[in-house]
Amino acid sequence: MVTRSPDLRKRWVCEKHHLPCPLAAPKACGLRACPMLRLRSETSLDWVHRAIGAMDQILIDHAHCEKKAASTAINLMFRYQDKPALMRPLSELAREELEHFEQVLGVISARGGVFGRQAPPP
Repeated sequence: MVTRSPDLRKRWVCEKHHLPCPLAAPKACGLRACPMLRLRSETSLDWVHRAIGAMDQILIDHAHCEKKAASTAINLMFRYQDKPALMRPLSELAREELEHFEQVLGVISARGGVFGRQAPPP
């Protein structure tokens, strides 16, 4: 079942997959392109279904990306210590990315998954 999220960006939430999904339409997993994304072409339903089938791997990859973004912001704070104007924005960015990381961990956990290392790509 897909329900509207209270999120002001008016995303849809698929209760089956426990995900806020900008592609979800208001029917059970009948997915379509969302005008919010302003895509130049329709998203293939085949691609959408393959992505849903690999959602656990996608979420783990997404969590790693959020963690890496936080790490990069912190590394930039150390690299540019001589630029005080960058310290607060980079610090805020690191916290924001760690918050996103925690949100994705929550979704992984809600789906019964476990965060861990990723296998290298083939």
